[in-house]
Amino acid sequence: MWASDGSGSGLGFGWSWAWKKDSDEEYQQLIDGAFDALVEEVQREAEEEAKQEAAAKPRSIHHQRTICRDHAGAHQLPMDDYFGDNPRYTPEIFRQRFRMSQRLFIHIAASLVGWYRCFTLRRDACGRIGLSTYQKCTSAIRQLFYADPADMVYEYLQMGETTVVQVLRQFCKSIQDIFGPEYLGKLSDFECHRLIDIHERVHGFPVMLGSIDCMHW
Repeated sequence: MWASDGSGSGLGFGWSWAWKKDSDEEYQQLIDGAFDALVEEVQREAEEEAKQEAAAKPRSIHHQRTICRDHAGAHQLPMDDYFGDNPRYTPEIFRQRFRMSQRLFIHIAASLVGWYRCFTLRRDACGRIGLSTYQKCTSAIRQLFYADPADMVYEYLQMGETTVVQVLRQFCKSIQDIFGPEYLGKLSDFECHRLIDIHERVHGFPVMLGSIDCMHW
């Protein structure tokens, strides 16, 4: 309440103060609106400039490098070395290098082909011949037995590093699925004693089931 002496001066002062307050609020609203409009305009201009620069600048095109590999010739190499009618290397050398007999290798390869299509010889979308069953099995078995890196079989089998790793994973999973229930289970007491006797007769080491490092002796 404003005190008044009857002349109306108090009422006039209150009215002036209220009018000044409303004017300040309107002025501040105008300033805020102008600032927001300026910010939006600057952002819009920046976005337009960025779009123009992106349209003017040519996009780089990345070409995937393709290495021409002789899959057919690489398939013929192990066939001539180990699996042909007149192989270059004897069965004893085959066992030393693959840590298994040739008959077992062929049985594994034939089982994989019968169960999984990925181990069959196929052609890609361009009609190029792919990798044979023996190439894939040779790559996977040599990695497992020798702990070779993935790029060690490139020159001999003409297989890329990514393909070698993928084949190894498929090989391990397939072996587990096919032979796991029969051969990867826990040995019985009879089977343990039988393996110990065989190992002692063949290698001369008593009370030893076997080691992959001395199976070629």
